[in-house]
Amino acid sequence: MTPSAELTGKRLQLLTELVPGLRRVAVPIDPDMLASGAEEMTLMDKAAQTLGIRLLRGVLKTEAPDVEAALRSAVSMKAQAIPTAPMTSNYFKLDHMATEAKRLRLPFVHDIPQLTNDGLAVYGPDFEDIFRRAGHYTALILKAEKPAGMAIEEPRSFKFILNMATARALGITIPQSVRLRADQVIE
Repeated sequence: MTPSAELTGKRLQLLTELVPGLRRVAVPIDPDMLASGAEEMTLMDKAAQTLGIRLLRGVLKTEAPDVEAALRSAVSMKAQAIPTAPMTSNYFKLDHMATEAKRLRLPFVHDIPQLTNDGLAVYGPDFEDIFRRAGHYTALILKAEKPAGMAIEEPRSFKFILNMATARALGITIPQSVRLRADQVIE
């Protein structure tokens, strides 16, 4: 199981703590990229079932105009929140998705800590730590170690970021217990 697959369920569980009474979650999916996130989607389905949440799947292609259409579709399906689907095509439009979700008053949670803009929360690998660790691999390669023989490291640290400005705009009161767990709080 990949670390991102494990985090998928954790982000969904986090949404239940941030949005009281959460029962319907829209997951925008690019059908052309479905195979790249199959493991994560299976785990998201299992987590949703365990949490008593209904996953609503919307179509989200990689073109920017589809972001608005997909999120309007989420509203029409009466979704209460949107977590990112674990697909690489979503990474290029997270900012746009977060802004549009906020405009439509939908809590949005994603997994890229460097993109905290209008999303309600972020929970994902600490990419700064990952990039620092890349220096270790570079040093080994410069010392003539064969890259094919090196172990692949999983992320060692993760970031949980709360955006209180977005919470206020959405009328969401963040429980103190959740706020205290955050690595960063954006006021």
